[in-house]
Amino acid sequence: MLMVLMAAAPLVTHATTVRSLALPLWAQVPCGMSAGFGIGVVAAIMGVAGGELLIPTIVLLFAVDIKTAGSLSLLVSLPTMLVAFAATAGTAVSRCLARTAASPR
Repeated sequence: MLMVLMAAAPLVTHATTVRSLALPLWAQVPCGMSAGFGIGVVAAIMGVAGGELLIPTIVLLFAVDIKTAGSLSLLVSLPTMLVAFAATAGTAVSRCLARTAASPR
């Protein structure tokens, strides 16, 4: 059902003009937090990074241009990528050390 809604969204936006929300800062913060939580839930369920939902949310909710929104999306995913790299690198290094220690000299 979620995929059908996501597929219908471009059809609706193609037929109509969608403008960014003109919310004051006090309303942007809770809306941004709830949108971030929702994007995180959807991304976890679907197994995607969330950028395909995060970029339009940044553009529509905070009235940011698309290039800046794409950069912010990458910036948001940077901690996740660094943790995954550290976990993978740590595992690879420990395997390499274990092989080196186990090999006869």
